[in-house]
Amino acid sequence: MQVFNAGRMEKKFIEYIAAGHCRIAFGKNEVQEKLLRLDSAAIAGSAGAGECAGTGAGECSAAEARVEILCGEGSQAHLLFELGAKPELGAKPELSAESELGKEAALSAQRGAPKTRMEVKLERGALLRLDVVQETSLHLVVHLEGDSTLYFGSFSVGGSLIENDYEIDFDAPHSEAHLGGVYITSGTERFSTNVNVNHNHGDTLSNQLFKGILSGSSVARFQGRITVLKDAQKTKAYQANNNLLISPDARAYTRPHLVINADDVQCSHGATVGSLSQDELFYMRSRGISLQEAQLLQQQAFVHEVTDRLLTAESQEIILPLLEDALRNRL
Repeated sequence: MQVFNAGRMEKKFIEYIAAGHCRIAFGKNEVQEKLLRLDSAAIAGSAGAGECAGTGAGECSAAEARVEILCGEGSQAHLLFELGAKPELGAKPELSAESELGKEAALSAQRGAPKTRMEVKLERGALLRLDVVQETSLHLVVHLEGDSTLYFGSFSVGGSLIENDYEIDFDAPHSEAHLGGVYITSGTERFSTNVNVNHNHGDTLSNQLFKGILSGSSVARFQGRITVLKDAQKTKAYQANNNLLISPDARAYTRPHLVINADDVQCSHGATVGSLSQDELFYMRSRGISLQEAQLLQQQAFVHEVTDRLLTAESQEIILPLLEDALRNRL
């Protein structure tokens, strides 16, 4: 991925607070039409993006990188973050299930990698599209005020150990949060997602769709919780987690959960762990499509439900090639 070139537009919106700590702010009714792309170095204030307070640009480091995002009243913005070094196209994991020593070394190194914490506030009427390509962990905290809208998507195509935590709070009525992600794991990779959505006010909408494709002896865990408070009537909340296992040793554990204290709501949750459809594979092969391409087509259709729902055409041009390459070369 080519990172957004640091320049006037980036400096206009980004303020560096300290090592590994930056703030991105959009003022009242400000519209950021162009996709703003940043990587981990830009978050830290290095690689020419600027300087952390009181340090040189190359000296920024932190156990947990921190990003504050403030979307002022009526503002609109579109951000894409790359967390961690992007896997090379076509790269396969170096470790195998038999390499226990290598497995432990990789997990230990991944645990020591910086975890990015994003704190997002959407003021009244704000719209934020937030896309994340990651191979390191993310802790996302979001507060939505009235009439605000969030589109958030996370996409992972590599990383020995990724542990994501998402906390979404509706602080006023008439706000929406559309959440989702795609994770493609292989080798001995470990991936977990923990989502907590709190409908503290009524007339709010949350919609979640997370999908994973697992191969090798990789493991994915999903735990989701939607809480609807007593006075949060007219809430609409939906949560789904779907997984495809394409090897016998891959494992997916999923636990969606609803806590509903109001009676006038529309809420649902669901989870699936399955394999590729043999009937669909047979149909495609009977029309001259090779087994490998038939499997790829089915996997692409599986993940495109997420990308079509959450990504703009501009984001799809960046993220879809990464997903397709992972499906072709990493599984």
